[in-house]
Amino acid sequence: MVLKSPDRIRDTLKRKWKQPKRREALLLSHSEWPLEFPIGTPTGKQIGSELNAVKQHIDTWRAISVAGPGVVEWKTKQYRLMDSPLDVPVKWRLSSSKEVIEATEDENACDHLSIYEIKTAMYDLEDREARFSPCRQ
Repeated sequence: MVLKSPDRIRDTLKRKWKQPKRREALLLSHSEWPLEFPIGTPTGKQIGSELNAVKQHIDTWRAISVAGPGVVEWKTKQYRLMDSPLDVPVKWRLSSSKEVIEATEDENACDHLSIYEIKTAMYDLEDREARFSPCRQ
């Protein structure tokens, strides 16, 4: 199985964020959230032949799990070649446009927002309660 790194998922997010229609859908639709990205779990073969790469993969996701953005979902998995079970990352969940912007690590992510998108993102369209703007004004 292909193990997806945070950088690989970031690249996908950046491409989506730069598409005005996709970005607008993310900002305006409650049904789009949360965004969930499968990470992939190591195979027994990868554990046997690429253990150091698997450990690095897990450590990279553990750092995001601690510092954010978003939430990394973990699963405990037992491998024949290991004495004890291993916690592996399986999914990265981003729950807001703010987390998406943080996840892209793109200093210019907010440059792609129109004034309309910024204003709309500041208010919850259903109950009109103010909500946190994804970009600094």
